[in-house]
Amino acid sequence: MKLQAASRYSWWVFFFLAAAAEGNLETPSFGSGILYQYRYSLDNQLSFLSRPTLQGSKLQAEAVVDVNLLWSDTDNAGEQLLQIQVKAFYVAKEENPLILELKRGLLSLLQFQTHSGTMTEVKYKEDISGSCQVTYAVSKDTVLKTKDLQTCIRPKFGFSTANKASQLLFIMLPFYIEAAIAAHSTPSLIAVTEFMDLQGRKQTSLLENFLYAAALSPRPSKELFSLVLDSLNNKYLNQATSETGNIIIGSLVGKLCQMNQCDLEEVSLAKKAILKQLHGSKMDSRKMMHLLSLKSTLLPEFIPTFLYYAEEGSSSISAAAVTALRRYSTEHITSTVKMAMRRIFYQVQRKYKKNSRLAAAEILLDNSPSHMDFINILLASRELSPEMQRFILSKILGIISSDNHPTRQVIKDVLKDPRINNYHYFSPKDGRSITFSGLLAATEDASSTFGVELLFSDFGLLQKSTTNFDIESHGRRLQAAQVVVEAKGLEGLLGEDATEEQVDFTAGMSAILLDVPLRPVTFFDGYSDLMSKMFMSSGKPMNVVKGNLLLVDHQQAVPLQSGLQAVISLQVGLGLDISADVNMDMWEQEFNTSIKSRGALIVDFQAEVDTSFFQATLKSQSDIELGTNVDILARLTLGPMNMCLQLAEQPVSYREKFFVSESSANYKTHVRKGRQGTVSGHGFPFYRANSEMCKDLLAGKN
Repeated sequence: MKLQAASRYSWWVFFFLAAAAEGNLETPSFGSGILYQYRYSLDNQLSFLSRPTLQGSKLQAEAVVDVNLLWSDTDNAGEQLLQIQVKAFYVAKEENPLILELKRGLLSLLQFQTHSGTMTEVKYKEDISGSCQVTYAVSKDTVLKTKDLQTCIRPKFGFSTANKASQLLFIMLPFYIEAAIAAHSTPSLIAVTEFMDLQGRKQTSLLENFLYAAALSPRPSKELFSLVLDSLNNKYLNQATSETGNIIIGSLVGKLCQMNQCDLEEVSLAKKAILKQLHGSKMDSRKMMHLLSLKSTLLPEFIPTFLYYAEEGSSSISAAAVTALRRYSTEHITSTVKMAMRRIFYQVQRKYKKNSRLAAAEILLDNSPSHMDFINILLASRELSPEMQRFILSKILGIISSDNHPTRQVIKDVLKDPRINNYHYFSPKDGRSITFSGLLAATEDASSTFGVELLFSDFGLLQKSTTNFDIESHGRRLQAAQVVVEAKGLEGLLGEDATEEQVDFTAGMSAILLDVPLRPVTFFDGYSDLMSKMFMSSGKPMNVVKGNLLLVDHQQAVPLQSGLQAVISLQVGLGLDISADVNMDMWEQEFNTSIKSRGALIVDFQAEVDTSFFQATLKSQSDIELGTNVDILARLTLGPMNMCLQLAEQPVSYREKFFVSESSANYKTHVRKGRQGTVSGHGFPFYRANSEMCKDLLAGKN
């Protein structure tokens, strides 16, 4: 490409600058008939912050600018009309929009203000970056102008491309359905519609793949939502697929509302339909499904609905509604919500099961509790059953030991009073219930934590175990995964008198993946169902969720002061396989639950500056394969249950590739580097009593 000096690029600029007071920065003053010459330099660099030793791309340019005074106001010297001419700026021969952007970038340098002393003033200035918040720090003969690019308001940037469907996807695997959903294009959705027989009975598994891929889409479209609704208007759907569809509708509604599309007619009708079906359901199982759908929306407008069912619903419905309220942030836990939680915990109007009461106490403790809230919960714990008291004390101690729990300081302030912080209140009765958390991994920008909650019956049998995996970054938290295993009625199976109402022996599991609730899985319902599944079991683990999804699909244009533009693209994909295996040995009186999670994460990043005379691109591709095992071994002997909990991380393999390329008229370069490796797996230690119990239970198995 031929470059030449651009001749006589001129602009006329009108300045109105307040006259400088004594001791302040002197306002620029231009005299008539005098040529003022300035040098403009551009230094543009792309590099990997995480790999500073890796060569990046750099562009440097210079321009000489001439300034002449055309006119000035005799009454106000700060009001001037200037002619600015670029004397020597090397650009492509032909005029194009890029050159105009470079001109705007140069002119924006002359946008500044003067003030006495050193001060910070925020103004909104329109320049190459758009309307941005700008801070000026003025001292002596220097003006430091800092622009907050996060506040810039510019016309929306973006594009969408799609390959037209050239053939029907008659023989494609479920992976291609998930890929079509991730493409976010109308042709891909049309291909899915043509491929899948949404009114047939033979594609149940593919339909569930489609539903979960839609629910986990980072930015679902109106067309995708309509396609999901159409797929559920099918009289041949089996019960499991219908339940899955109804649950994920809530997730899609929530994401569309986050994208400011809550006013869509389809979204409004879906919200009304969920509420109507919830209120009209007679069976708890149907109500539970619709509560899960509302839970996945995370919309504050449904909080009154959860409060109603938390206080008025049956024991299982009440527990589900209170658990749903735990997902809301502190700003939505209002005084009305807290009053309802107090009524549930203290059983003001009726009696509640322990799951509801403990969840209500956790909401009060986790969301800006008052001093009296904490004191009253601690005092009330002395009157609770041993397992409930042990669970609450474990929760309080976990908050105190946490480095970043928002209510940690409130509780520590209360415990300065020796009348509260003493052996009488912090010496638990005999109990084994516990809650604790730990760190999985941490970087400069994010941390991954795990949490485990174990709730036992008063007879000493495990009733509920909850395992959480969370990701925290810059004050935000994402619930990456949650797995809940729950068993009821085990006391009756062993011939013991249950302390709570008699229920059938049931066991099941529920899960949340990336804030999307999955359809609960029932292991067995009743003693006869347990026996039949024991004798007819294939011995293979039960699949909870398996698929591929697009976690992040992001593109952003970053305008540079020079007038150039950097385009940032980021895509993150995840392949996931979660399975569960439950085994019960009636002869040995052992109960073994194993939950295996396997995942592959792929991150594709690109930053590019593309002009007619220079191109620079940075790319990084990273992939990691990892897995975790959660194993619970329980021995049902006479007396308290002996239980061992194990959390192990499998060996982690990773690969990273870095690419740097740049080209101009007569210069091209490409740099490629990479690395790969494996990190050994390891187990995570829990509390000491668990370690001792594992030694006893596993001694004869190794």
